[in-house]
Amino acid sequence: MKPRSGSTDAPSKAPRDRFEELETLYRTAPIGIGLVDRELRFVRVNEQLAEYAGMPREEMLGRTTAEVVPEIAPKTEPLYRRVLETGEPVLAVKVSGPTRTEPRRERHWLASYSPLEAGGEVVGVSIVVQDVTERQEQEDALEEQAAFERLLADLAYQLGVVEPEGVDELMRVTLRRMCEFLGAERSAVALFSAGAQRLSNDYVWVAERLSAPPSLVGELASETHWFPQQTAGGDVLAVSSIDDLPAEAAEQKAFLQREGIQSCLLVPMKSGNRVSGALIFDTVSRPRTWPPELGRRLKPVASLMANTLARKHAEAEILGALVQVRESENRFRHVAEN
Repeated sequence: MKPRSGSTDAPSKAPRDRFEELETLYRTAPIGIGLVDRELRFVRVNEQLAEYAGMPREEMLGRTTAEVVPEIAPKTEPLYRRVLETGEPVLAVKVSGPTRTEPRRERHWLASYSPLEAGGEVVGVSIVVQDVTERQEQEDALEEQAAFERLLADLAYQLGVVEPEGVDELMRVTLRRMCEFLGAERSAVALFSAGAQRLSNDYVWVAERLSAPPSLVGELASETHWFPQQTAGGDVLAVSSIDDLPAEAAEQKAFLQREGIQSCLLVPMKSGNRVSGALIFDTVSRPRTWPPELGRRLKPVASLMANTLARKHAEAEILGALVQVRESENRFRHVAEN
């Protein structure tokens, strides 16, 4: 019998054709595709999934998920088990963790797990994985930037309205909040002496179980002269590793090594056109990278802190002068009356 005219039924593809199409998909897909059996051993893996795992494809075959990705398996094995037990897919789950090739970097994937059935029984789980690390990092960076801007705005407001008697406590609170947000372990407000020859810590915050930083950051005529010179010039000084210090800072490098400082950030505190000191952060248990943008964003807060301290000192001088005037008036009155 001839098929009816206008029929839209297409002839079924041969099993071999479907198999070749599947093989092509495995080879060329820009996402990770794989298949595990009921013992969670990889039986099919494409090159992209092998790249995600940081292991050659041939070495992945026959290994369990725990053997291939031991850091991530505790998060994904319950998902495999759920699919095997229920026969229902688990779609678009975000999975994060390090890989063999990048053990110090947290990578992110969007993964879907679907049942593979044969004879009415679930015999394995099909995996489709897409790397979304860059997108996640961009989202995290935007969220962190927004949170940091909110923190800076709140600190700026507090510094603008604080009364003189509350300045000392606010300085310590400000150091703690910024230090905790930035992941630093110690922070300080270091002010220059009247002659700008000494840079000494006036306010300090230290994480638990750590010792306080040295009270003297440096003197222009001492071994630690390089830091004060840089700060006095109004430059942000970011030292992510003490090995990055230039040759002219050899004595400063030795000072940091003795103090056990791994990295530090010095932000100049300007009041008007004068640099009055530095806002300092450091780490002692691990190095910390300080992006250039961070120093620029901290400069306005450092200046607000400098202006708040200048206002406190100015009001203290005015109050002291008024006291002297009253004392002089009282002495004059006493002399006049007697």
